[in-house]
Amino acid sequence: MKSKAVMAVAAGCAFLAGSVGMAADMRKAGIEKAEKQAVEEHLQLQHAVFEVEHAVSFMEHASHDFGGHRESAVVMCKATVEQLREALRWAHVPEGKVPPWEHPEVHPMRRAMLVLEEAKQHLEHAENHFGGHRECALLLCDGAITQLREALEFEKR
Repeated sequence: MKSKAVMAVAAGCAFLAGSVGMAADMRKAGIEKAEKQAVEEHLQLQHAVFEVEHAVSFMEHASHDFGGHRESAVVMCKATVEQLREALRWAHVPEGKVPPWEHPEVHPMRRAMLVLEEAKQHLEHAENHFGGHRECALLLCDGAITQLREALEFEKR
C-alpha cells in the first residue's frame, strides 16, 4: 500500500513537472510569436534605423562636408535613430538583423531619406504612441530629412 502511494506521488510529480515544462514551452512560443508580429508590424522603423545608420557612416567617411550640411545631417540622423530605437524597444521589438532596404543602387543618403519618409508615415498612422517617443521621432525624422535633402542638393552642384 505504501509503495502504491509513493508511486502515485511520484507519478503526480512527474505529471506536474511535465505540465510546468509544457507551460514554459507554450509561454516561450507565445513570446516568440508576439516578437515576430512586432517585428513585422514595425519593419519600416527597423529599415529606417538600418539605412540611416548606413547613411551616417557614409557621411562620416565622405571626403567633403556637403556644403557644411554634413555635421547637422549626422547629428539629426543619430538623434532620429536613437528615438526610433526607443520606440522599437517600447513596442517590444527585439534588436537584431534587419534585411536592408531593397534598392542598393540608390545613394545611401537618398535611401535614408526614403526610409525616413516611410518611417514617418508609419509613425503618423500607428495607433501605438511608442511610450511617448512617437512625437519626438517624428520631429527628428523631419529634421533629418531636411538636412539630408540639403546635403544632397549641395552634392549635385
